Amino acid sequence: MLVDVDYFKNYNDLYGHQEGDTALKALSDVLKHTAQANNGMAARYGGEEFIVLFEQLAYETFIDISEQLLQNVNNLNLPHEASKVSEFLTVSVGCAFASGDAISSEKIVAKSLIKEADIMLYKAKNAGRNKALTKSI
Repeated sequence: MLVDVDYFKNYNDLYGHQEGDTALKALSDVLKHTAQANNGMAARYGGEEFIVLFEQLAYETFIDISEQLLQNVNNLNLPHEASKVSEFLTVSVGCAFASGDAISSEKIVAKSLIKEADIMLYKAKNAGRNKALTKSI
């Protein structure tokens, strides 16, 4: 999963970079907690973007986690008056799922999963943001 803060530049412009950093830390905690609760891991991927990785999950569980992640971020209730989506800070999530068989047969590599997650992230943004979209490979 690739996670990107919606309208983060607007957030920094309105609240300042220190508040932006505080928001990123709060978001990081939510992503880390959500990942760890499901035997995964989360890391900053650059700027206001994060990557969340899981292994050995059923597809349905993966979808449920992506929705839970959105809800957990929304539950932060961090004000974002400069957002065009919500009065609170939101994220868009691009997800790519590959079966264990596809990965073990080396038909799928990490680089291609990240590329597909990035494509889905931009589709989520273009579809109105504050959502998670998934592609199964």
